[in-house]
Amino acid sequence: MISCFTPRKVRRLNIGDVFFGESEFILGREVEDKIEVGVTEEQCIKEERIVEKIATKGKLFTVPRIRKTNISNIDESRKNATWVVVDTKHLDSIELIHSTLPASDLVTAKRLVDGELTETIEFYTSGIYENTISKEFEIIGKYN
Repeated sequence: MISCFTPRKVRRLNIGDVFFGESEFILGREVEDKIEVGVTEEQCIKEERIVEKIATKGKLFTVPRIRKTNISNIDESRKNATWVVVDTKHLDSIELIHSTLPASDLVTAKRLVDGELTETIEFYTSGIYENTISKEFEIIGKYN
């Protein structure tokens, strides 16, 4: 059930917030049972080192090479879908030896289709991660 109210724009999403999709949701990469959105095409290429064995003229050669696999998941309907925030995690900034890792917010949301929560996406709203979408989101209601 969705409690509707006058839409408002926020930078920080909370559990239960209902919002519309964004154009950054179209391209994603599959990681475990969710899709990381807010990534680029280059970030969807997975590189893996392999060793090929080639036999020629009675000799066996091993040749190292890199195999590139495209793990992208493209879905145009994500930008027009309605999403519900199911989990948020705030990670405080961390002092490293030579730098500081800034604070970040991780959002996990599920697509709302006919009252059912389906596909899961994940992205950061702040920080320096690959799948960061730093913008205001229009909240249209609360999911109960």
